[in-house]
Amino acid sequence: AAPKVITSSDGSTSITVESMSLTMDIAVSVTPYTNPNVPPAVNSEDHGVTGTVCGGADVSFVRSDNGKKATLEEIGWNTTDPTKNMITPRTSKVLGDKDAETLNNLASQGLVTLSLWYYDMTDNSDKTWTKAGDAQVEFNPTANGGNGSYSLASASGIYLNVLYPFVFAYESVIVDPTITITGTVKDTSDNAIENALVFANET
Repeated sequence: AAPKVITSSDGSTSITVESMSLTMDIAVSVTPYTNPNVPPAVNSEDHGVTGTVCGGADVSFVRSDNGKKATLEEIGWNTTDPTKNMITPRTSKVLGDKDAETLNNLASQGLVTLSLWYYDMTDNSDKTWTKAGDAQVEFNPTANGGNGSYSLASASGIYLNVLYPFVFAYESVIVDPTITITGTVKDTSDNAIENALVFANET
């Protein structure tokens, strides 16, 4: 079957279901987060994500026959074979102080890494954000009236295997070093120059 795309009401966020094995019809909704602090427990020291949240969505589902909530087991979700359920999330609603183009530039320079996380909603679980794998920034040249637009998405070959809330996060991989230079500045006659100022360019 062709992949099924489930999109949020504002069109900014979607999940592409490339494979799904169910025994019951369900209705799925995708609601993008509007603030990086909104996802549950995302900043928790023990259960949160590593890095800074920059996008994501709440994902929920109900039974189509009666509109009631159900567990993955009740709808026949295969929880043992991840290839039975392959979901690619993406969003153009980027949160925080860096837009998707900026994140793309930083990632291409190796200054940040991007990752995808999902919130384990399994009954009796400790409700922890779990890293699914790497993420990336995609560019769609035909979007936005032909001006193109950037979106966050899971990296190639990385899929969500559950219909749970997800977030994208970025993490810096380098820290600007602090360098101290010591020594004596001398003139051409080998005399020390007091209170000399030294400037360094492109170092």
